[in-house]
Amino acid sequence: MLFIRAFFSKTVRQAKDLNDQVLKILNHQRDILPERNVLELQQAIAGMNQALASGANTAALKSQMTALEESANKWLKGYSYPGLRDWVDTIVVAGSVAIAFRTFFFQPMVIPTGSAQPTFNGITHVDYRQDASWKTPGVPKRVWDYCIYGITYHEAIARADGQWDGRLEIVPRIGLGPLKLNKQAVFRVGGEEYRVSAPDENAVLHLGLLETVEGQRMPKPLRYFKTGQPIVRCLVQTGDHLLVNRITYNFRRPHRGETIVFRSEEHPGMTRNTHYIKRLIALPNERVRIGDDRHVYINGRRLETNDFGFENVYSFDPKLPPRADHYSGHLNGKTWAKHFGTPGPTGNFPDERTEITIRPGHYLTFGDNTLNSADSRDWPEPDFPGGQVVGKESLVFWPFSERWGSSRR
Repeated sequence: MLFIRAFFSKTVRQAKDLNDQVLKILNHQRDILPERNVLELQQAIAGMNQALASGANTAALKSQMTALEESANKWLKGYSYPGLRDWVDTIVVAGSVAIAFRTFFFQPMVIPTGSAQPTFNGITHVDYRQDASWKTPGVPKRVWDYCIYGITYHEAIARADGQWDGRLEIVPRIGLGPLKLNKQAVFRVGGEEYRVSAPDENAVLHLGLLETVEGQRMPKPLRYFKTGQPIVRCLVQTGDHLLVNRITYNFRRPHRGETIVFRSEEHPGMTRNTHYIKRLIALPNERVRIGDDRHVYINGRRLETNDFGFENVYSFDPKLPPRADHYSGHLNGKTWAKHFGTPGPTGNFPDERTEITIRPGHYLTFGDNTLNSADSRDWPEPDFPGGQVVGKESLVFWPFSERWGSSRR
């Protein structure tokens, strides 16, 4: 009943807040106040509690508030800068709640690379150098596109004839001690220096200065630009920002087909001390191989589209060649070489006859973007300890794309 009364009555809310504040300060100062003063304050607090519990009218509550305030002003010791103390207290409590939320419930994560595409996007770009009609939007649209879609625009026009020297440096536009803000990509063409905003990951690629070849990435040769020709003209979209569910795996083990997030720590072949997001393929003690049909076989059984988590991964047309950033199954070394001439990053699975047994307490994972994923196919130790698993993907909270919201894949 008190909750309902507080909802409709401002006086009840004020009385309860005053009572709570006096009790809080009393508890802080109890050991330095004389016992008789503590007793008087306790009696005033008890009187307020009784008035609230009994449903006293507005006049009675205001009278009790006056008595409580007089006792508090008489016996409690004042603090210096009370407003600042309240702000610090609020910030500390809010920070503690945020840290607890992140540690035990949901952890935010940014996906920088394209290994999980098209399930989850890393940083992507669209090159407009060949589109003479394209123009960088005005400020309102740029602000809107960034806030809603995570899109930024980058352009650099050659001021003189010259050749790119092949070097690119990332520097901060603003440096506040260890805090580096607003990174820029700096490069030179024909002796002229150019600066554009730098994407968060692999700036050379996403500014269009690397040539993307299906199945592999090769640097473009040094190129010659003429005055007025665009050196960089592109749109870059940030990677998906998602929440990692840290709760579920406290009550059960990961299931095959789930997209899991795990720490790399010092695992051979992984980038140290970062997080990876991959699809869980094989569980402890299972035997796994990759067929020439681009399907995974677990203990001799082929995974199909009706297996949980693989509905889209194996939805590809087997008559079409594998493509980057599309669902194309999983490639072993032989199949990769058949399409692209080299075995690619598939050292642990050179052909469909090679079978690996997962160690007890370990997991094996692949990226959904089979042509652009560093995963268990090539790590020196293909499986990793289950203790490195942080949680499972939960939902994309930004940008507001077609993947926004709770994941269904």
